[in-house]
This record gives sequence, structure tokens and C-alpha cells, in this order.
Amino acid sequence: MMTKISFQAWRSGHYVGLAELLGVLGPHALDLQWKLHLEEVAPHPKARALEAVAEPLGTPALLQLLTPDVQIIDGELRASRAGAHVLVLRAVDGTSWDAESSDPELLGALRQRFPEAVDLPE
Repeated sequence: MMTKISFQAWRSGHYVGLAELLGVLGPHALDLQWKLHLEEVAPHPKARALEAVAEPLGTPALLQLLTPDVQIIDGELRASRAGAHVLVLRAVDGTSWDAESSDPELLGALRQRFPEAVDLPE
């Protein structure tokens, strides 16, 4: 069963980017394969490389494309492990992140870092 949460992408003037989210997930994310569906990325030298990704990437390869200041405005990032989808991260208007996961460790890591996260309906 997938559980969904949402939390603010801006915290005290600081944007929580994908690189930071992957850091929050830590060792729980090392074996994930990511498929990116990006609708809009804020202007940045790395934006084009990120938008051009067509094949699934492992977490280490994805991290090489990111810097903390890369802002995904709209898009969806799907992570799988052993062929099964375990996490979906959605950037919503550059203001919030929605996370949907069937893995309690992944969702638990996000909830611990973002305790103000709200549950979203199924």
C-alpha cells in the first residue's frame, strides 16, 4: 500500500532540492533506480543535463547531475528497487514536494526530517 505525504519545498528562505532529499533518504536510496519526468526546471547550468535524462539512473549517477541549488519546479521522479516502484517524488509548482511510498523506511526518513509533513488522501 502506498502512503502519501506533502511538505514545503521552501524552509526559512532555503529551497529543499532533490539533492537534499536524496541525502535525507541516505542508505535507503542507494539501490534505487530513478526515472525522471520533468516538466520544468528553474534556469541552472545543470538543468539541461537533468532534463535530457531518458534512461533510468541509479541514485549515485543522479546525484552527479545535481547541485543543492537545482530547483525542480514541476515534475515526477519514480524510484524502483528490483523492478518494483517504491517511491514517487513530485515537485509541485516549486513550492512543495509530495512523496508516495510503499517502503516504510523511505517514508520514515522523510517524516523524520520533515515532521510537519501532512498526509495526503489515497
